Amino acid sequence: MTLPSPPRAARDYPQLDGEIPCGVSSRTPSLRTPWPERASWHASGKLRPIELRLVRNVSHVCKPAGSAGPRVARRAWLVALVLLARPARAEADGTLAFTPDADTYVHAGARGRNFGTAPRLAASGAPVRQSFLRFTVSGIGSRVVAQAVLRFTVGPGRHAGSRAGGRIHLVNDNGWTEAGTTYHTRLRIDGPVLAEQAAVAVKQAVDFDVTTAVVGDGTYSFALESSARDAVWYQSRQARSGRPELRVVLVTPEPKPEPKPEVPGVEDLGFGPAVETAVSKATGEKPESKLWYDDGTWWATLFSLDAGTYRIHRLDPATDTWIDTGTFVDERPMSRQDVLSDGGRLYMVSRFDGAPPESRLLRYTYSPASRSHVLDPGFPVSIPGGGTESMTLARDPGGTLWIAYTLDRRVFVASTRASDLDWRAPFVVPVGEGTTVDPDDIAGVQRLPGGIGVFWSNQLTDKFYFAVHRDGAPAADPAAWQLEIAAAGGNVADDHFNLKLASDGRLFAAVKTSRSNPNSTLLGLLVRSPAGVWSPLYKVTDVDFNPTRPLCLLDEAARRVYVFYSLDQSAIYYKVSDLDSIAFPDGRGTPFIVSTLATDINNPTSTKQNVDASTGLVVLASSTERMTYWHRRLDLAAPISAR
Repeated sequence: MTLPSPPRAARDYPQLDGEIPCGVSSRTPSLRTPWPERASWHASGKLRPIELRLVRNVSHVCKPAGSAGPRVARRAWLVALVLLARPARAEADGTLAFTPDADTYVHAGARGRNFGTAPRLAASGAPVRQSFLRFTVSGIGSRVVAQAVLRFTVGPGRHAGSRAGGRIHLVNDNGWTEAGTTYHTRLRIDGPVLAEQAAVAVKQAVDFDVTTAVVGDGTYSFALESSARDAVWYQSRQARSGRPELRVVLVTPEPKPEPKPEVPGVEDLGFGPAVETAVSKATGEKPESKLWYDDGTWWATLFSLDAGTYRIHRLDPATDTWIDTGTFVDERPMSRQDVLSDGGRLYMVSRFDGAPPESRLLRYTYSPASRSHVLDPGFPVSIPGGGTESMTLARDPGGTLWIAYTLDRRVFVASTRASDLDWRAPFVVPVGEGTTVDPDDIAGVQRLPGGIGVFWSNQLTDKFYFAVHRDGAPAADPAAWQLEIAAAGGNVADDHFNLKLASDGRLFAAVKTSRSNPNSTLLGLLVRSPAGVWSPLYKVTDVDFNPTRPLCLLDEAARRVYVFYSLDQSAIYYKVSDLDSIAFPDGRGTPFIVSTLATDINNPTSTKQNVDASTGLVVLASSTERMTYWHRRLDLAAPISAR
């Protein structure tokens, strides 16, 4: 931060240490200009913080020309000293400002080196540089934090600016020290991104909004990181100027009437009593997708109570409500759909385990002019798998449609021949083990580069299996299939999973285990490399919070993976991890769809598609006690490079 020249009144008296000379009042224009607002010049030429508003009435503290001592009433002199000594962080406008108790940065190229006394902080992606700051916040008391801003100042060096100002995270560990922090001992960045900045210039003041993190008095640690190759260099608390500052704006809460219940999420249309059973819920099952995004709009297959059928609905962004388009899906209230949006066509499988048990395939063509879906001739067509608990649909790179499901304790697949209307007979996945399963186990199919893959749980063998079929090979030829063990042992297998494919060929599987010991992983994430190597199970959250029914969504542009789940079968929560360095924060997660109106919001579902800032994301869930759908949209931040 470059300081302007002091006002003439201070510049003409270099021998004074913050005193106001005779004949110069703090009310005079020269001392009321914002040069900066709360500062006075010492004989050393340095600024020190004061509060001009506190000394506006002390206009007679002076030294006569040629005098070595002050000519001032003793009481006025003491008053001036007391006022000048007050801390600059206490301001009359309800704003508190705090400098860090500690700050430092770490450097991947100097892993054992400590930078605690450096006059600057840094953040970059290659090599990795990360900065950490800790603040002690006091004086808030019963007041409410209206806004909290973490301010940095870019250093004066020619290369201090960057195309990315970085991302700020809250860090849960406050026990670190400047002297003890190196790249080897650096803090784990375990909190979500609070704010991020695009390009910053030399000497620029840069503000990060951290209001969601600062809720009252206490200690707060923050981490600054960036994926940019060019580092941003900020002034540290050891710098002579432009030190980091946490600014907290306070308001006094007004007395309120009885608080309204907090409802993150929207309660949608009711579906009535005919849609659910004790084991089959309106937005189940776990691998299935009820939503899709097309033509700038989110769509869903929902049961219309007025029509008595499932119909395609469109999410109206202005009212945040689902609009019935009138397009028919299924007349059977207890049918369940899985949706695949593929180019200009929309596919749905609609399974049914009632009487008679029958599954159907529907195919629609979308009309941009009328913003509607038209059922193609010949559809719906009956397909295998009637009576199954769960069924998903995929289209391989060669254009063949596949379904996967479990029935009669076996794992089945079926596929089309030359036409979407013409289906082969189903067959058990032709691999060497694992295809005889518990009645509770389920299967799902996923498109892969060069083929398709079938993922299933097996609680009898305590394994998750994945079988890959090579594109273009005969469907039922055992030589065309390769079996992989995604995870095994330690009560890892349960009938909850959801799959998403990244554009680089990695497959992400959010799974639930059957573990019951405290602190053990109940929801986790498995990642398959394009070469077919499965990662260990990454913990999403543990047994203590009773999470269930995981849903996985990928934002590849921002390099984030989201896992949504029902917490204790009462509300929808989520966690976020970096897509390339999997690590989820501890705890129960972030509330997403929560209400005092419904205590059983469960079974989250969304789209098979990957999402980004242009689409946002939408999650749908349901409540049995209120017999209603619930949803919430989350706007996604664009990656820094796109801003």
